[in-house]
Amino acid sequence: MNPPGHTETASQVLFVRRIAAYLMNMVCLFGVLAPVAFGVQRLFQIKPTSGVGIWHAALLSFSVPTWFYCVLCDAAPAGATVGKSLWQLQVTGEYGQRLTLPRAGGRTAIKLLPWELVHLAVVFYAPDRTAHPVQLVVVVLSNVLSMLYLAVALRTKGQQRVHDRIIGTQVQHV
Repeated sequence: MNPPGHTETASQVLFVRRIAAYLMNMVCLFGVLAPVAFGVQRLFQIKPTSGVGIWHAALLSFSVPTWFYCVLCDAAPAGATVGKSLWQLQVTGEYGQRLTLPRAGGRTAIKLLPWELVHLAVVFYAPDRTAHPVQLVVVVLSNVLSMLYLAVALRTKGQQRVHDRIIGTQVQHV
């Protein structure tokens, strides 16, 4: 059931806009962070080869900056990342209020959990490229969570995903 004044077509458009905004954010973040990460590694001759070393590199190069970006943008007065802004979307509390930093942090933690699980699986990387059983479990868990997130988004026609439901937020067209 859609909220009052929210038609089926508007729900479908919202769903597509959210996907487009997410993909745009990921492409932009990777486009900025990857060259910086590779440049820093080359400049300081950092060559992560162990699972833990690769995980640290991913954490510092991609995870931490992405977390800051998502949290600060969601808690900003506009309530939007660059992708959301371009697609005219805004994150708010259930009653339209601006997100606090802790609430934006919780939303980001749940939203990026599958992504971070895959990064964590790298800790169990074996130089001979054999899969460690824990690595397989973590990757499967990440994929199951991703499918759950998608199912909830489809069920709510894009208005809420798992992280929105748990934290009490919504994304709306502005």
